[in-house]
Amino acid sequence: MVLLFGSVSTAPVQIGPAPAIGDALNLALESSGVLLIVLGIGAALGSRGARSPIVIVGLIVGVMAVAITQVLPSNLGFLGDALRFEVPKTVFYWLSFVAAAGAAPALTSAWGGDTRPAIAWTGRVAMLAGFVIVAALPLRFGNSGDDSACKVDCAPINAYHLGEHRWSESFAIDLHFAASGFWRGFPDARLVVDRPRQEILEALRAEIDAGRLRHDTPVLHIASSFQQWDSTPLGVFDGVDETSVSLKPEVGHQTVGGRLYGFDELHGFLTSGQFGYVVLEPGGLPDGLRQQIESAGYVPFFSNEQGQVFRAP
Repeated sequence: MVLLFGSVSTAPVQIGPAPAIGDALNLALESSGVLLIVLGIGAALGSRGARSPIVIVGLIVGVMAVAITQVLPSNLGFLGDALRFEVPKTVFYWLSFVAAAGAAPALTSAWGGDTRPAIAWTGRVAMLAGFVIVAALPLRFGNSGDDSACKVDCAPINAYHLGEHRWSESFAIDLHFAASGFWRGFPDARLVVDRPRQEILEALRAEIDAGRLRHDTPVLHIASSFQQWDSTPLGVFDGVDETSVSLKPEVGHQTVGGRLYGFDELHGFLTSGQFGYVVLEPGGLPDGLRQQIESAGYVPFFSNEQGQVFRAP
């Protein structure tokens, strides 16, 4: 089965859905290559677990789901973009679990001597030892398998690579993230938000506790970026109904649904009277925004070096 996967995925195909199938099979090999090899050998030797319909159908469903997304019409807009991006990524995450469900009983069957034809004890030990070595050691070259052309300054382990990692790589990645605090690139690597941003969040929580800021009270958030690693993540940490105005609002399959706007909408928002609160983070923004907010009738009640919070009159 694995040989079939490899031959199909590497064959030069030019017509019909075959290229999409090839891409899907390549994804399966990249995400679960070692497991699929073990599963295929176990199935060939008669392992019932490796031949389980649940395992086989699960693998087929994953491959076909990816293949279908690659042949979707190009006029589906954000829906098509989301399916082409999210489905393969999701299959990357769970396909290896399906393969492991077949590889584990294959290894058990081989170790127990239940295979047909029967394998001598020394052969079983050698087979499992080979699996442990291949599965544990980072034997690949370059950037953990996702950049085979890299020759200079190649990271030995790419923590963000979605394909298979060896045991030693996964352990090293986990230790590295634990030491770094995990949330690298955010204002605080361990708490996500630093102290000034925490103070803004606490100011809004005090309004929630006082009953003035409700779950359905719109909050206008003005900052240079809507990204949560730059601006204070109001919706995440305070659960407010947040509308963002930023310098570079993004409209794509990951942000479709509204509430991300540019500064061309700011005047209308401020004069509409629909927002109960305004949060301004002026870093990287033009001067005069605080005066514009106050001119619209909003009253400041909190301020620190990160920003100001205003309440509607």
